[in-house]
Amino acid sequence: MDRTTPPFSRTEAIKAGLTPDRLAGPQYQRLFRGIYAGAGLAPDVRTRARAALRLAAPDGFASHHTAALPYGAVPPPSADTHVSRRTKTGRSVKRGLMVHLASESTTTIRFAGIPISTPEQCFLEIAAAGANLVELVVLGDSLVRKNRTTPQQLVDAAESSRGYRVRMARRAAGYVRDGVDSPMESRLLMLIVLAGLPEPKVNLILWTADGRYEFRFDLW
Repeated sequence: MDRTTPPFSRTEAIKAGLTPDRLAGPQYQRLFRGIYAGAGLAPDVRTRARAALRLAAPDGFASHHTAALPYGAVPPPSADTHVSRRTKTGRSVKRGLMVHLASESTTTIRFAGIPISTPEQCFLEIAAAGANLVELVVLGDSLVRKNRTTPQQLVDAAESSRGYRVRMARRAAGYVRDGVDSPMESRLLMLIVLAGLPEPKVNLILWTADGRYEFRFDLW
């Protein structure tokens, strides 16, 4: 085990001959209680997700906010690493870690080297966790912007779900649009729409009669 060793447990470290003093030294970093990694490994969302999954194995997967970030999406702020599992037994409670109970029908894929909620499932999970309407639209627009899903796929997922706060998910999915460039643009659109004004088109391009690019309007 060296400075680039991926997450491992304290038990594995002791079996490999590491002493508690060495684990506490500069060569290693503690990610969660009982879970370590080499100090040269960046403690980014993927590393922390891999560490959390050591505690949620064997059926755990990155979910909620922790699933959104590898997709390049913009979830509401959360200080915790979020993982889910389908079984009730062995759910760890650690500082900085949220382990959720998922249903048997929860859909996952393998992305960025880890098992993870699908983009649509991630959207529903964050809705169930209490995100407000604007936060969910920002999330949905960012997932679409990164080509992880489409507005219609989010609508379909919300319509077919029977989960907690599904009405909020359905309402938010109905406001998600193609072509929104940034979270601030999502918030501006929602400010306009929720004020009762007509919804503008985003990033509309006007072309000349002979097919040349002429103008691009942020809002029209």
